[in-house]
Order: sequence, then C-alpha cells, then structure tokens
Amino acid sequence: MKRGTESQKSLIRKRQKNFFIFMLTFILVVGTQIMPVMAADVNLGAFGGSGEPVYQDGAHVGESVQPGDTISWKNIDGARACTVTYEYPGGSATRTVNVNGSGGTESFNVLNLNDVDPSASGQLVHWEIVSHSPGNDFSLGTITLRAVVEEAPSTPPTPPTPPTPPASGGGKKTENKGPDLPPHEHHYIWKVTREATEDMDGEELYICEGCNAVMYRVPLSAAGVFIKNSINAIINAKPGATVEISTRRWLTFNTAVCDALSSRPDVSIKLSYLEKGHMGDGLTTYIPAGTDLHPYLNDEGYVGFLCLKANFPTERKSQ
Repeated sequence: MKRGTESQKSLIRKRQKNFFIFMLTFILVVGTQIMPVMAADVNLGAFGGSGEPVYQDGAHVGESVQPGDTISWKNIDGARACTVTYEYPGGSATRTVNVNGSGGTESFNVLNLNDVDPSASGQLVHWEIVSHSPGNDFSLGTITLRAVVEEAPSTPPTPPTPPTPPASGGGKKTENKGPDLPPHEHHYIWKVTREATEDMDGEELYICEGCNAVMYRVPLSAAGVFIKNSINAIINAKPGATVEISTRRWLTFNTAVCDALSSRPDVSIKLSYLEKGHMGDGLTTYIPAGTDLHPYLNDEGYVGFLCLKANFPTERKSQ
C-alpha cells in the first residue's frame, strides 16, 4: 500500500513539473509575439546656433531606421524648418518639418516608402541615414534618408511564337535588328523631367536631344535656379572671359558648377555675395581661370561662399 502511494506522488510531481515547463514555454513564445515593438529614437543633437557642442556632425550617418521611428533634434534658433529628403530607386521626395517657432526639441516620424511615393517599386527593408546637417543662422537643417529595398522578382517575358516556315521548307532564319545609333555631335538643351511641387523637388536635365545623354542635373528650387544660371554663364562664356555671378541669398556651388568650370579652364569667376547670407557686408571673391574647385567640396557635394572666401582673393564692401 505504501509503495502505491509513493508511486502516485511521484506521478503527480512529474505531471506538475511537465505542466510548469509547458506554461513557461507558452509564456515565452506567446509573450514574445504579443510584446509591442518599441520604435527607435535617434537624437541628432542641436540644429542651428554656432558653437553648440551638443550636435555631432555625422554621428548617426549609416544607421538604419524603420517607418514609425522617431528622429529628433534640438532647435536652437526656434525660427527655422528642417527639410527631410527620402531617396529611393527611381526618385526622391522632400518633406518639410516645421519648427514650433520658440525653439526646443523637434521631431518627426519616419515615413513608409509607400507614403513617400505610392508608385515606388520594391519592398522597403529599412531607411539608412545618409547625412544630416544642422544648417546655420541662414539655412535650413537637412536630413537625408536612403531606402534599402528588396526588389520584387520580375516575371520573364513570354517568348514570341516563331513564324511558320513556308510549306516548301525552303525558309531561311533571319534576325530583325534595329538600326544602331550613328555617332553624332551632342546638342544639349535644358529639359524639365519632373516638375517641382510643394512636397517634392523637381529636376531639370541638360540633355542631348539626339541620344538623351545627360551632362548636368539640377534640382528645381531657388538654389537649383542659381546653380543652373551659374552653369549657363560658365559654359556659354566667351574665351578668356570673366564670368560675373551675383546673389543676395545664402547659396552655394555644387558638383555640377565645379564640373562646368573644369570644362572651361580659360574662364575666371567674379563672385559677389553678402557675408551673412541676406545681410552684412558685400564680398567679392575672385576665382582665377584654370581653378579646380572639386577639392573644396564637402561630403554632400557643395562648396560654400565662405569656404571660397577663405581660399581665394576677396574684397569687402561695407554696407
């Protein structure tokens, strides 16, 4: 009788142990599935305000973010928006994040690829932070995100049905090849390929009418118009001319302007601008003929006027 009782107790303990193991496994598996996924928070530091030690340029470049993640920063000036550019295969889109007007912490939630452009192809894996700039007292802060996508498998086209040979069997197989484009002299024109909208930058190409070869690409924006006019002034200048470029906005040259200047080593530039963007003393910087501006470009492909002022002869005209 005692042996039977011990056997029953052992069986009960064994069943209790198995039940405990089952419940623990169930909680771990099911609990992991229903646990809410917390969105990541990337803090870029302080945007605007010179000398702010909080901001670390490039500290988060290369990091991955997902739709719904929060990107935040400290807005020093309290009077400037931030532009966020989403780059993806086949295009790009820009969104403006408005500040609250009084400074403090600003943030936005990362969009899904379909929300940026419903026509974009591929499955979004994640966004990668390409660059972020705090701007300064006269320019917007900028953030650039690039989509990493997984392309959908393409369906191979159905091969055409071969023609039925003549009944005599004397048919001969031929290949129908289109004519090759003959060599030609490029004739470039400016052509708008995507109109700018309130939410998305446009694009204008300096493109060959005959073969669609592209020499220059410029965005359709205030800065893009300045860049386009600068390129036109350089490439259309008379031999040995000094091109005069003047602006009262806080603008920059980009890679395309440097390319145009390199293509005209006989041309010099007289650049007139204001020291503080839209105010301050007038400055005139002289860039000699044969100058290569590419070494002065920053990581984002731009060279600012103050950088040129520090490296080339400059005259000041007090206001």
